[in-house]
Amino acid sequence: MPYTASDESPRDRANDEGHNLAAKQGWVSFGLGKDLASVSQVNQSFLASALPRLYRSLPFYHNQAKRYPRVGPFIHTLFITYASSKILTPFAVVKAHPHLAAHVQTIEFITSFTCTVVSAVPPLLPFIQSKPRLHTLRIEARLTEEQTKLLCQLRELQNVTLENASSAVIDALPKWVEALKPTLEHLTIHTSPYLNRTVLQRTLEHLPKLRGLHIIGCLRVTHVDVLSVTEHTPLLQSLAFTVMETDFTSNLPRTSLTALKHLAVELMPSLRLSDQQTFPTTLIDEIVEMHGTHLRCVRFMGFTLNLDGLENLMECEGLEKLAISVPADDIYAFSSVLSGNATLHTLIDVVEHGTHGKRKSLTTDSVGVLLEEVPCLTRVVSENRLWTSRQTPHGPESRLERMKSSRGTRFWFTPPAEVRCI
Repeated sequence: MPYTASDESPRDRANDEGHNLAAKQGWVSFGLGKDLASVSQVNQSFLASALPRLYRSLPFYHNQAKRYPRVGPFIHTLFITYASSKILTPFAVVKAHPHLAAHVQTIEFITSFTCTVVSAVPPLLPFIQSKPRLHTLRIEARLTEEQTKLLCQLRELQNVTLENASSAVIDALPKWVEALKPTLEHLTIHTSPYLNRTVLQRTLEHLPKLRGLHIIGCLRVTHVDVLSVTEHTPLLQSLAFTVMETDFTSNLPRTSLTALKHLAVELMPSLRLSDQQTFPTTLIDEIVEMHGTHLRCVRFMGFTLNLDGLENLMECEGLEKLAISVPADDIYAFSSVLSGNATLHTLIDVVEHGTHGKRKSLTTDSVGVLLEEVPCLTRVVSENRLWTSRQTPHGPESRLERMKSSRGTRFWFTPPAEVRCI
């Protein structure tokens, strides 16, 4: 923790009288190296002398980044999130004390910048400019017009995620994206009340090579709007959108997304009267009709499918992964429907926040029914439990493993690695 005036005794303050601050700044500028942090803790005047040099450069290398969840090899990533606050880094201090960012002159070798703390984004925006290796950006985008101008100076980004984007950011989005056209491949806009169909269309007109589009929780954009504007992005491989409970519009616009492999759908009820809503079978029918031949992974959040809708979904001949709320109290009928698909190998039981204790959880016995009835199924995930299965001469043999709780920053609708790397 930084040294504060309250930690200094009267004797220390008396000893400091007469010392030249400029001389101390000279001392800390030469020859201290790794001892600089320790010297800054001597007293308040040494702290004031050391801070500009201590926070001038924030290098972040792989041996540090690998401590964070979901950071793969050869990636240098800067995370500033509440989830990472347990790891003592200069970034945790900057998050807690944004004024220290004024001393930052360089952030070296950064390829991915994630900052989900509102107050930490503006002070750090100037220091991620002109970073040729920076390709992934995820920020809490509640920015002013002046701050948005700094954001729009970023170039050569491949993956952009904007959370709670302000009106200033949304207004600037089409022009900024036009400058990113040569490199941008994935765009996510999460819970922005200002995004509308007009802005989204003007944005996507510049991105014919976009491979991932995720528009989640933006109340002024319907699922019909999202599907309509995908006419500008024929190469999409991953698509996520929100369906409003008050707008179960059928007759979806015909889309020609022949490369689409990952689909994530969220139901946002106007007023949640029950823990689980049932998704209209007609919408499932249309999704399967348009994309059933090439979908590999489907994720549903906020609703269940009745057996008819699930049966229609099983007509996706190449479906490999399904994330859905599994009805543990009707596991035999559910398993019977899944058995109609010959390619499904992974089932993820979606447990929404706040529903613990309100729904029956999967047990080893119910998973055993699934694995026996669906021979192609090899992995079942429920909360932090993973069941794996392999076929033996005596039938399927399952194994239960406990997975580490993930506090990473990955969204539920993020496509699996095999889709993202294509």
